[in-house]
Amino acid sequence: MASEAATTQKLLDKEREKHRASKRAAKLAADQAKGLKQALDTEKQRTAAAEERARQFEVALFEERARSAKALAEQRAECLEAAVEVAREIAERQPPQQLTPGPGPPARRASTQATELARGAPSTSVWKSMS
Repeated sequence: MASEAATTQKLLDKEREKHRASKRAAKLAADQAKGLKQALDTEKQRTAAAEERARQFEVALFEERARSAKALAEQRAECLEAAVEVAREIAERQPPQQLTPGPGPPARRASTQATELARGAPSTSVWKSMS
């Protein structure tokens, strides 16, 4: 019976060691799973932060485009006002009977002259009237 008890004890010791090894493996797997979950959570936070930065950038870009379009529209309006003013000055300086016939109505000719003067290029109509 002593040998049966010793054999049984050896089997119990082996089973305990297998159980301990199994518990160690389970704990290691749980620790790895916990680490992976933390890494996944961190990556989710980074992704959310990156998406928020991208959204803020898109909003800022849209706002900048709107400001730019508004500034461009204001600049165009100022240029048109200046062109109209120059056209009026040209029209006031020239007597009505000396207007050179050209394409389009007189207002268009004056506007064309004003545009050319604003660009720094002499108007062909101005040169004709100066000759």
